[in-house]
Amino acid sequence: MRKILAITLLLAGCWLNVGAQTNTPQKDSSPNQSAAPQSDRGISQKAEDRIIKEVRHELVMLPNLSLWDNLAYKVDGYKVTLLGQVRNASLKSEAENAVKHIEGVEQVDNQIQVLPPSPNDDRIRREVARAIFGADRCVAVSPSDTAPALIALEAKFATHGVVGIGGIAMLTLGALLLVDGPIPEMRVNLWTALAVSIPFGLITVFLMNVALRARRNKITTGAQGLVGETGIARTPLLPDGKVFLHGEIWDAVASSNIETGQRVVVRHLDGLRLHVDPASAVPR
Repeated sequence: MRKILAITLLLAGCWLNVGAQTNTPQKDSSPNQSAAPQSDRGISQKAEDRIIKEVRHELVMLPNLSLWDNLAYKVDGYKVTLLGQVRNASLKSEAENAVKHIEGVEQVDNQIQVLPPSPNDDRIRREVARAIFGADRCVAVSPSDTAPALIALEAKFATHGVVGIGGIAMLTLGALLLVDGPIPEMRVNLWTALAVSIPFGLITVFLMNVALRARRNKITTGAQGLVGETGIARTPLLPDGKVFLHGEIWDAVASSNIETGQRVVVRHLDGLRLHVDPASAVPR
């Protein structure tokens, strides 16, 4: 429960980091900044609200956005100003490209600051993540830990694939959660996650079906494997005698007298002695 709560707080933190300055549209009153060219036509409040909503959505969905990046923006008519601080220069250009393609946006003023590289800051970030989540993985801990347990339960209790399929689903979910994890160092590629989880799931299902079929098959080894098998009496069974079965001569006891050469069916095994009945007396 603590891990799930921590993951929720992490995602909420990423959501709140974006658009911290976007509660209301703002006018840039800086005297050092020239006025941006605007369209002669005005913009309705509804259209501006739509742009605000779409800008926020595009920024939140940036694949490289992490908990340690702070993005903000303000909308002034058809102009969007991007603000905040990021660790990677690529994230700055990704944010601008994402906003630029929004319908109605005519100008993007990218004022996002790129923080200088700092190994010490990166170390602190990793230690904070470990302190919050208690593990380096940070996300997908619960699904990945649950999957092996469910698959083990399927092997032990034979739930006909129900629990096993649940384990495969949890494994796939855990892999997919790692794709868009909030910490870039702990993310995996989408195709890598699918290439590992899906084949593993298919192999598990195949092996599960083989195991289930083996359970339903008739036992063919040991004492239980001889029950129901048909042999030939080598000596008269009065009622003791000898029976040829599976290439071997067995001591046998018959429920009634049986002549040499007559076919017999094994009923049970007592040590190394077979208890048999005449084959003609066994209903088919």
